[in-house]
Amino acid sequence: MLAELFRSSPELAAEAVAGLGVRVPPYERARAMSESFTDLKTSEYSGDAVVLLESAAERLGVIIEVQRRKDEDKRWTWPLYLHMFRARERCPAVLMVIAPDPDTALWCATPIESGHPGHTLIPLVLDAAHIRAITKGSEFAADPDRAVLSVFLHSSGPKQKEIFQAVLDGLAELHTTGLEKTRRYAEYVLGVLPEAPRKILERMMITDERPYVSELFQSLEEKGRQKGREEGREEGREEGREEGRAEAKAEAVLMLLDGRGVEVSQEARERISACRDEEQLNAWLLRAARVDSVEALFS
Repeated sequence: MLAELFRSSPELAAEAVAGLGVRVPPYERARAMSESFTDLKTSEYSGDAVVLLESAAERLGVIIEVQRRKDEDKRWTWPLYLHMFRARERCPAVLMVIAPDPDTALWCATPIESGHPGHTLIPLVLDAAHIRAITKGSEFAADPDRAVLSVFLHSSGPKQKEIFQAVLDGLAELHTTGLEKTRRYAEYVLGVLPEAPRKILERMMITDERPYVSELFQSLEEKGRQKGREEGREEGREEGREEGRAEAKAEAVLMLLDGRGVEVSQEARERISACRDEEQLNAWLLRAARVDSVEALFS
């Protein structure tokens, strides 16, 4: 969800890294880039989001990583992201890590030594100190992408109640512009929150008596049901493919036995045809090429 914020509003990356002390060149446009970093062996490494700030004179890449917990592998892949992006785009790049947990943020900011003299990577870490808490609904509605980032970083802090009230008021204001946009940012907010604060916000939403809340929840529920139906259809298609493979193998077993002149009783024929265990059918198929009786097939 956080990565999607930067894809949909890449200008947010410029404001964030500027707040971390990076000189951001005057840019005419900001655009989301591919998050894929591929080395010469064609192994693929993917970051969370990448933004390119560019003008006719300068370009700067911002590689964005959301880190909720310590992961030692990142200390090897983060330098790779930077160097592969620089090689691909032929421009400078910075690494910005978003970490809501103070201990994780401290770990993320630890210098990464490459082993080459003078070549040390110190990730830029965006935490609650760099993004102001948005506590007014009008501010949420005016800049919902920044507001979602604020909710993510401040949801467990002392201003939680004010922030969550701003979410409700901001969604109500957004609702005047359309249900789809309201639903999208409601999903973003609920999606980035840890379980405990998310439950608090959901309770506030349920007890809010404004009409938009009921419409919003009905819309979210319908979207959930639609997703469930789609997943069910896909699961059904996969089950159908498995069923078809099993039927084909069962038929192959019977054809092989018939072709070799092995007598197959009606009971045995039904047992083979009804089997849907592909591992069992594979074993029967191999055995059918050499047995002289259906009893030996089953033994």
